Amino acid sequence: MNQTIFKSIVPLAIIIVLFLSAFKDASKTRTFNVNGKDVKVLIPNDAQFIGKYKGSKSGFLVLNADGTGEFKYDYAYNENACPDKSFDIEWGLILESDGMPLKFEREYGYSYPVILKSQSGNHFEGCTEKILVDYLLVKKDGVHVSSSDDWKK
Repeated sequence: MNQTIFKSIVPLAIIIVLFLSAFKDASKTRTFNVNGKDVKVLIPNDAQFIGKYKGSKSGFLVLNADGTGEFKYDYAYNENACPDKSFDIEWGLILESDGMPLKFEREYGYSYPVILKSQSGNHFEGCTEKILVDYLLVKKDGVHVSSSDDWKK
């Protein structure tokens, strides 16, 4: 009797684990529409990218492990159109067709294209765009944000 129960529970347990792992993997990717084209991105669980990037001014970028975050420019370029405050974002690293994050080898290390998407309207490029394509620069002294002169994690 115990062997019969065991034989029927094991396959069910395997199916449940496979089912849940499929959803877990799917939650690591999302698709952003950039200039009319769908771009698949990865939300990495790599600690080197997760965290707060900031410099000597008031601006910053926060990248959370769940693919959300927060962005604030160092300066309000057009205070009438762009309030000088932070806003919520979604983000992800651009994926190559093999499922790995796209990266470029540089003299200093690697650069990873990252897509930032405002969750509350147009906040990028002088408040004219909802999407910003930027780069995370992996250098010997840490990870930097390309569009800022001094933002570093």
